[in-house]
Amino acid sequence: MKAKRGFTLIELLVVIAIIVILASLLLPTLYFARVRAKKAKCINNMRQIHAGLMIYQGDFIGQGGWDWYPHRLTYLQRDGYSTGGAELYICPLDSTKGQNGGKPNIVGVDQFTELDEGAGPGELPLSYMYEFSGAECSWGWDTWITFPTYVSPPYVTHVDRDGDGKASWAEVKQAQLKYGDSWWNSTRNPHEGYPPSNFPILRCFWHTTDPNSQNKDIQNLAVTGNVFQSGAQWEKDIQ
Repeated sequence: MKAKRGFTLIELLVVIAIIVILASLLLPTLYFARVRAKKAKCINNMRQIHAGLMIYQGDFIGQGGWDWYPHRLTYLQRDGYSTGGAELYICPLDSTKGQNGGKPNIVGVDQFTELDEGAGPGELPLSYMYEFSGAECSWGWDTWITFPTYVSPPYVTHVDRDGDGKASWAEVKQAQLKYGDSWWNSTRNPHEGYPPSNFPILRCFWHTTDPNSQNKDIQNLAVTGNVFQSGAQWEKDIQ
């Protein structure tokens, strides 16, 4: 009776080489499939958040000021306007799970720390940059927004709709939406406002390793509820 012949060393090496080649072809496909799935989950998060904002507005709009956007985004969860749980406010691509706030914590990048959440009562960790926050706006918005000629300094008196003597992010962003800014109006009629479908309430910078990217890597939730992509300076991508 003849003994069964096993694989030779050369045959084993050939099989191993084939497996390595197949794995090298398959792994990138699996990786990008996982990234696409996480991006889709991020977009779904944004749309659910927008639904919560619409319910919130239904209760608060028309009560004076611009308080019909929550002071902090994660108050939607605290106050029962969101049913997605705390994970709704975390982008699946955010390895910090919302601990670094709305932008990756990289030196040389504007963080806008007043928009970061998770520090106050009822606040949860947040991956997204919530541009309609009730936090006081810290940058020089008054030299950037193109107010009509009949509006004169101090501009805060025209922006401060709730009368607290401060310009919040929500109030400044409403003024920008209504009047435009120096970038937007440079090729348009003066004081032409932005289209709501391209004006972000919420932004996600976790889809790129470069938070200053000018590629369309940043996810944006628009005022109207649609999600669109842009670079870090979203205004430049909707000309």
